[in-house]
Amino acid sequence: MGAEFWINFVPYQANIGKALQELREQLFYQKKYRWADEFEGNSIDDLLEDIMEGGGTASAIDMLKMADEPEMLACAPLSKLLIIDLYRTDEPTTAQVEQKPFFDHIERGHGCYVVTYENGVPSQICFAGYSWD
Repeated sequence: MGAEFWINFVPYQANIGKALQELREQLFYQKKYRWADEFEGNSIDDLLEDIMEGGGTASAIDMLKMADEPEMLACAPLSKLLIIDLYRTDEPTTAQVEQKPFFDHIERGHGCYVVTYENGVPSQICFAGYSWD
C-alpha cells in the first residue's frame, strides 16, 4: 500500500495543539482512519502500537506532537513565506486552501497546518499530512 494524503479542517482555537488532539480523538472514535474496520483496541495508543509499522492510520491520528519545524510524526506550521507564495496572502481563506491544498510541501510521515481566515478573523485550522509506507 502506498502513502496517502489526509486533510481535515476544524474550527479555529488559539491552542493549536489542543485542536490537533481533539481532532485525533474525534477521528479515532468516529473510526475515520485506515485500518478502522480491523482494529479492536480501546485507545489511540493501542491503535498506534498495532499499526505504526504499516504506515500509520493515514490520518491526523499519526501526529504524535506539535513541532516548530517539519519532522516525522509531528505537525508543524507552514512557513509564512510558503503561505504567501501559495495563496498570495498571509491570511488565506478556507476556500483558497480547499482549492489549492499544500500537499506538495509535505514529506511522508509529516503533518502541517495553516490557519484560515474569513473577513480577517481566524476561522479554521487546516491540518494536512502524508502517511508513509
